[in-house]
Amino acid sequence: MAKSDFGSVSGWHNDRAMISNKNLRITLRKNALSGESGIVSATRIPDGSAYELDFDVRFHSQFDWSRGGKVGFGLGIGNRNTGCNVPFDGAGGTLRLMWYNDGNRVYFYPYVYHAGMAGPCGSNFGKLYPSSGSLEKGKWYKVHMYVKSNTGSNANGHIQIKINGETLIDQSIRWTTNDSKRLISNLSFHTFRGGSGDHWKSDVDSYIYYDNLSVRQITQYILTATALVVLYFHCATFWDPRFTNETIAFLQLASRNASPQGNSLEVKTMRQGIEYLHHASNEKFYGTFKGTLEESTVKTNSTEIPITVYTPTDANKEKLGVYFHGGGWVIGSRKSHQTIVNTIADATKTIWISVEYRLAPEHKYPIWLDDCCDVTQYIIQNKTNFGVNETAKIGVAGDSAGGMIASSVARTVKNVDFQILIYAGLDITRETPSYNEFTHQMYVLTPELMDWLKEHAFETSQDLKDPRISALYNTSLQDVPPCLFIVAELDPLRDGSLEYQKLLEKAGVQTKLLLVKGVIHGYFSLPGIFPQAVAESINTIQDFMVSI
Repeated sequence: MAKSDFGSVSGWHNDRAMISNKNLRITLRKNALSGESGIVSATRIPDGSAYELDFDVRFHSQFDWSRGGKVGFGLGIGNRNTGCNVPFDGAGGTLRLMWYNDGNRVYFYPYVYHAGMAGPCGSNFGKLYPSSGSLEKGKWYKVHMYVKSNTGSNANGHIQIKINGETLIDQSIRWTTNDSKRLISNLSFHTFRGGSGDHWKSDVDSYIYYDNLSVRQITQYILTATALVVLYFHCATFWDPRFTNETIAFLQLASRNASPQGNSLEVKTMRQGIEYLHHASNEKFYGTFKGTLEESTVKTNSTEIPITVYTPTDANKEKLGVYFHGGGWVIGSRKSHQTIVNTIADATKTIWISVEYRLAPEHKYPIWLDDCCDVTQYIIQNKTNFGVNETAKIGVAGDSAGGMIASSVARTVKNVDFQILIYAGLDITRETPSYNEFTHQMYVLTPELMDWLKEHAFETSQDLKDPRISALYNTSLQDVPPCLFIVAELDPLRDGSLEYQKLLEKAGVQTKLLLVKGVIHGYFSLPGIFPQAVAESINTIQDFMVSI
């Protein structure tokens, strides 16, 4: 969420807030309660039916717990009731956090106002944190909140709080009953002592520190769907300064639409998500292909593989390309990648065939690779059936896992004439330096996600060192066809391509490499989000295909 997304701010006091070692430090004044002791601030945020909120909080090493108070950021719905103003009219609610000292120990608990609450002040249902022992001074606590508004008088809203990954509350709730007061519109910052009564006060000033605030509006139609990006991506509080504006816009979109249940990777959800992501991003290109699309199948010894043949108007009859989609061998399809394949076909005036190879985990290695080899071999042997001349050159291409497949097919199948490898996975063992350079979630293709994909795609870890899988394990490369590498600069797979290019050049193979600056893994199949980066890549593909 950008600064421009925020509206008016009220209740802020600069005399009680300062930046200390890049953290926000709030002073809680001695002998005072509520807003007089700290800050009670409200910030207008865009109306939404669901929001996620994260922040870190730490109590100073000399902090006086007193009885307790409100701490940190929260979310307000409708009239955003607080201060023992029970929403009997069903027109408002709030979710905040409180620290409390019961005389034996100190802990956090949720502090909630909602329709139907028992009153007279905020409900404190949910678990305590920690469940035993006390909060520690000087220790950082990571707070995660999720609020979804309900409909009508239904208890189909939601409330969730986690602290350091431990769930305090995660349940359905009836926030409001007034349709005109339904939406979340307020980011609160309540840091003060109280309660009421002198026993809540302290006779010394104390400090609380904050860091890593992240606020994300969640659009209802996304939910858990944008899997590849958001299931393992939560909004970074900083960006790599090398990111292009397109990359930043993409990551901001992904973080705003992230699922609150986003750390659970399931094959079905991931597959739905990759399809939705590509559909939502590239829908404006549908129906723009200047040519014909034909669905067909290729019969192999074990199955029939669906293919789509893209034949542009005035197609060159001397070249044909076979495309393998990305998705870590587990997700993705011809449909998810249809926009980029027809873009390549249009731009190069070349017939391209997209292959629906079988996916893991239902079909683990070597099945999906054998499918692609078999289809390519069939196309080479029957090229004239696809509208090209007998003398036509046949090439292979793919992005990510599809690029890995293309490189393997080019080494395995005879009479492949060229290859285009787009941020291909050429070092599946993760031994090149870029794997260690780009581990943060803002680069999307995290080590955890890669491990998850490999666990589903391969039977054993020994498969990863098979020369058919990891290109860098090959020692005889002199018969490999000319190769175009398209590489994302900020991608853990980057160095695998750089190393493989060196090996091919050493073997005397013609190569060309485009390093696309400032972009991350996955950009190529999303021209609706990365128009400039994709255009640069497509232009390079055009030039390469002319040169061969």
